Amino acid sequence: MKVVDCVWEIKNLGERVCEISIDQEDSFDDGQIVGSTKGFDYQVIKVPMNMPEFNIGLGNLGFTLIETQINISKKYEDFDFDDRLVKYMIKHIDEKVITTENELDDILNQITPNMFSTDRIYLDPHFSKDASMRRYINWIRTEFVNKTAIITKSFFDEREVGFGMHRDNNGNRIGLLGGIYECGQAEGLGLMTGCIGFLAGKKYSKPFKLINTAISSNNVPMVQIYNYLQFKIDSMRYVFIKHNNKIR
Repeated sequence: MKVVDCVWEIKNLGERVCEISIDQEDSFDDGQIVGSTKGFDYQVIKVPMNMPEFNIGLGNLGFTLIETQINISKKYEDFDFDDRLVKYMIKHIDEKVITTENELDDILNQITPNMFSTDRIYLDPHFSKDASMRRYINWIRTEFVNKTAIITKSFFDEREVGFGMHRDNNGNRIGLLGGIYECGQAEGLGLMTGCIGFLAGKKYSKPFKLINTAISSNNVPMVQIYNYLQFKIDSMRYVFIKHNNKIR
């Protein structure tokens, strides 16, 4: 069992937050859970599949299931570049790596409160609707300043419509965050999020081994898109939460 004091969330959410990751070899111990989460305002516990003793036990301790995180991957060599919709997309989309503060601000200024409407923070009535937006903006800026991630602008027919954020790791591309700006979400551009990394890799002759990313069970459209692109499900984790203070 790994316990993390998420000190950065004080700035994002105005609360002390802990996140606990359960391992397959862990056994449920209510005293250990209570002791590890004591003093934290917002408690998050992530549980692998097939550990019902945690699911039941956490419910008895007042925790609520809010989503399932689905970890998925796709090898570059297995991507179907001849798919009908993919072939259409490759003619219209592009991505550009940002390098300046002005380019970063251009992205951040286009992120709106409703852009990530399936995010667990957004869906939680305990938090205000702009808490999710603030959390993502701070995360993106931190990654840019620390140079720990690659941030890109996404284009459709040369019009900027979204962004992506990933890390390169030993030939793999780890998808951290991305999406279509709210103003373009009714234009059927969701497929871009799933395939733009592959298409840009092919266009600029920068292939990789595979892409790893994670999606939420609350985001049914993206689950459907990654299923269409035949991403492989690697693992899933239930996410339980508990609040110990007033609504903010």
